[in-house]
Amino acid sequence: MNCRYCDERLEKNFSYGSVPMTPNAVEEGVLLKNGKPIEYELAISVCKKCGLIQQFNSPDPSVLYFIFKNEIVGDIWEKHYFEFSDFIAYQKFDGVKILEVGGGDLSLAERLLKKGIDKIEVIEKNIKTENFSEGINVFKGFLEDYNKSSKFDLVYSSHVLEHIDNVQEHIEKISTLLTNNGRLIFSLPHFEKWIEDFATNSFSQEHVTYPTIENLSAILRSKGFIIDRVYQFRDHSIFMDAVFTDEQNNIKKSEQENEIYEKNLKLVTKFFENFEKLGIYLKNSIGDSETYVFGANSGTQLLLKKYLKNSKIIGILDNSSLKSGKLLYGFNYVVNKPEILTDIENIEEKKLIICTGKYVQEIKKQIKKINDKIKIITNENF
Repeated sequence: MNCRYCDERLEKNFSYGSVPMTPNAVEEGVLLKNGKPIEYELAISVCKKCGLIQQFNSPDPSVLYFIFKNEIVGDIWEKHYFEFSDFIAYQKFDGVKILEVGGGDLSLAERLLKKGIDKIEVIEKNIKTENFSEGINVFKGFLEDYNKSSKFDLVYSSHVLEHIDNVQEHIEKISTLLTNNGRLIFSLPHFEKWIEDFATNSFSQEHVTYPTIENLSAILRSKGFIIDRVYQFRDHSIFMDAVFTDEQNNIKKSEQENEIYEKNLKLVTKFFENFEKLGIYLKNSIGDSETYVFGANSGTQLLLKKYLKNSKIIGILDNSSLKSGKLLYGFNYVVNKPEILTDIENIEEKKLIICTGKYVQEIKKQIKKINDKIKIITNENF
């Protein structure tokens, strides 16, 4: 496997082992191969040349994204979209042609229309809603499938870039769709802070790259973009605004890249040391107690697969309506809304694990309002 930014040959640094290929919730009997869930090795590499943190392997997109699950849940995400829409619409865009890549449930496009933008073209493969505003035109597919001759003054995306396996081709494709001096504006997780703060969902099947601001700046400059604005939304996301100039920029590489590699390798090494300790801590903390785990996602899958497989897990809790009543992929645990805790008998004898990265405090507050008798265990305790 070669680096997705600089094409250097990768070495495997860390591994979670064999895990379910999609962090999703499914109906019973769905997405099986020879009667078993599809798995692959989730391994992490740090490129020795450019320092990009990334997956050593590439999951199959047809498995990874086999079903729509894009749903905004929680206060942090609401505020993220509020601030990111402001970041995009910081100036008036009268007559400007705009394209969104990976529109999800179209909530971001709808917000921008309310801010005075007239029309938005949206590319989205797994769109569910058919009830969208007149100003939105949807192309159902991936960016690679978009073959219209249109040129845009602004291309934007929210939490898409980290999902892209071939980053070079992705950015080059966007550049072909932009006018000269057109803008690329995007949001993505603040991976450096996530990993540094030991957010347990830092690494997942869906995110094939985990770029820092330095990584992003380097790849954009190499493709003819000039970084205009960078904004850090809490410790959650990075917003970037880059202008396309159609000229590749010369970059002084060697020393800077070596520093990025050393810094990122240290970050990831410390994270995996902590993850090992967390697994032991969680197993010891729940003992023989019947336990719920919050999050029908990759973080829960990784903990269940490696550390909690012999524990008394009785269910998965999640706020997503799209996952409720289904099974966490790769396991026989039913996903329910956290409101089921309201009427659980002997709740004080049960435990709840919340290891949800930057969302731990938000979820803890929610659970305490539902039923404050259940004992909560988080990665913040350990």
